[in-house]
Amino acid sequence: MIWFPFCIAFFPGSCHTRYIVTIQRFFSYRDRGFTLMELLIVISILILILMMVFVNLQTQIARAHDSKRKTDLNLIQKALEDYYDDTLCYPANGIFSACGGTQFQPYMRTIPCDPVSKTSYLYGTDVANSCAGYHLCAKLEDLHDPDITRLGCDPVQGCGWGAGYNYCISMGGIIPGSPTPPPGQFACSPSGACNLYVNLQANGCPAGYGDATCHYNGVDLCADPANRCQF
Repeated sequence: MIWFPFCIAFFPGSCHTRYIVTIQRFFSYRDRGFTLMELLIVISILILILMMVFVNLQTQIARAHDSKRKTDLNLIQKALEDYYDDTLCYPANGIFSACGGTQFQPYMRTIPCDPVSKTSYLYGTDVANSCAGYHLCAKLEDLHDPDITRLGCDPVQGCGWGAGYNYCISMGGIIPGSPTPPPGQFACSPSGACNLYVNLQANGCPAGYGDATCHYNGVDLCADPANRCQF
């Protein structure tokens, strides 16, 4: 210690005692470590960080699964169109029920399966005329995927072909069971403009829509006079 020689010169009787006390205090502060409150704060921060990492990881995994589902549906759609080019019709219902199978060769080597449930994707055609069109659906895990609402589907209720099937692509004409636009207070005026109506029935509106532009699946519903209000 710097003051130790000074202590010997001016405080010979108490120098040794003061030196020992100073050394003890030094090691006492050095070895004290964290208090309980400091440990709790550090542990809380670590838990929060781990939770954020876990949630983000789960979200990324779900999006990866959904990307695979969309890719699978695009591959099936291409195979269906190749089949239609050769036969002028679409295959009957049930062709994709056994995922992993080879029943749709040569158009597909194997039928894709959902990456998580390992079940087949939903496929359906017009029962009366399978050549009229089809729908192809999957269940996305990320309920906030913008493609769900872009297609006019509900994240939970789906697109109209079964609960949970919230991502669907279709081809051809209107198929029985085709989803309807989500209801709302927007409707088509007599001139074909999309307006907000307080009382749809009083204005003779055949339907109300949740979309502020009265569009559904990229179609302007107000272009059809049958969808317009009387007043």
